[in-house]
Amino acid sequence: MTYKDIVNRVQEVVNDHQILADFGYGSLSDIKTVDDETRVNYPYAFLNPTQSTRTGQQITYRFNLIVMEVVQDDPDQRFSGYLKAQSNCQQYVDDILARLRFHYTDQVDLTLNVALTPFKERFQDTVAGMTATLEFIIPEAINDCVTPYRTLVHEGKLRLGAKDYNSFGNPIPLVFNEWPIPEAPLTYTIEAEVRFSLNADISSYLGAGNNKPVITFIQEEGVRTIEQSEFETGPEWIGIPQTVNIKFTIELQDIAPDNNRLFIFWGREGIPFAQDAIEAIEGNLKIYTL
Repeated sequence: MTYKDIVNRVQEVVNDHQILADFGYGSLSDIKTVDDETRVNYPYAFLNPTQSTRTGQQITYRFNLIVMEVVQDDPDQRFSGYLKAQSNCQQYVDDILARLRFHYTDQVDLTLNVALTPFKERFQDTVAGMTATLEFIIPEAINDCVTPYRTLVHEGKLRLGAKDYNSFGNPIPLVFNEWPIPEAPLTYTIEAEVRFSLNADISSYLGAGNNKPVITFIQEEGVRTIEQSEFETGPEWIGIPQTVNIKFTIELQDIAPDNNRLFIFWGREGIPFAQDAIEAIEGNLKIYTL
């Protein structure tokens, strides 16, 4: 059960109560008052979070539950009006505690060593009520098996020897034989940084409907294209260093014929190639499992 679930549960209990009329959550400055020109419905229950704790086996969430109602100031009755409101609100607190403790059947433990503090406050209205300390203990051990971290399985330099654009018949192995794709299907994140420059304008080699040149990643020749990332071309880009940062997530497995590898090439398949168009400088590659 999450922190949000706890707050929502208290709100649900307050909303289901036949006398309590409003619920709020937040810091003490978030308590609604008529001074704020907002509508306040009484009796009003407000949940104020305090310091929570975490051990290896459990989380303890702590709150102040502030329950209040309006008191009419009457000099003749002295303190009897707000004393009655405090007594009423203490009963509402008991109702909430009983509902939280006995109505739900999950493993949330609401401790019943509750401190009760009566109060009277004057805003535009005078309110009085009871503050109760709530403590919820959630048995939830820290477990590294379910943490959302990825695992680095390969890190190395990209192989960027080919200089032709659209030379699909001469792809470059990404990692040679250092990381063959495993047999079992897994989801991977692949991050690559490619640094290069153009020896020529390749605008006329993009193919119909394409506005920019691309770096293409494939899984073995003839298996499948898995990613394409665009870069810039034009006369103004000749000799200008470019860096393309590429990141994508994909499921990979070794598809027959076995021993698949990842390859990279410049361009697209089936388009005339531009010889020696790319001056490949260097690149880095990281592969992670999720």
